[in-house]
Amino acid sequence: MLHRYTERARRVIFQARVEVGRCGSTSLEPEHLLLGLLHVGDGLACRVLAYTVDSVEQLRREVAGRLPSGDPKPGNEEIPFSPSVTNVLRAAEQEADTQMQEAIGTEHLLLGLLRDGRSHVAQLLHAKGVSLEAVRQVVKASRANSDTPG
Repeated sequence: MLHRYTERARRVIFQARVEVGRCGSTSLEPEHLLLGLLHVGDGLACRVLAYTVDSVEQLRREVAGRLPSGDPKPGNEEIPFSPSVTNVLRAAEQEADTQMQEAIGTEHLLLGLLRDGRSHVAQLLHAKGVSLEAVRQVVKASRANSDTPG
């Protein structure tokens, strides 16, 4: 499933799974994916967020504060994607396809998170000034300067 993902994007998903285990959730949610993006800390998505939001650390605390806390899960336990994360990953793939990019990078994951305007993550990002169209424009401009996805 993740064969098109860049190494950074795969690290984001790996880190999101770590976040799930840390807070004891039963499935990987969009909040975990955003925490994974913030944890990896490089790639185009993080550069966009660092440029747009006042404080990446404050964003991290707000997202982490939205997660339920439970008993941590062992690292070897299989953690399923929630339906909303499955939709985010599909949207990320569609964004890459629309941009005619073979690889799915962190920027596509961010776009996927923003596409579901009803999710808490999308609403929080919108409240912080991160919009779908603005991120698309930054990604497009970045592509004009480089062919390497984040």
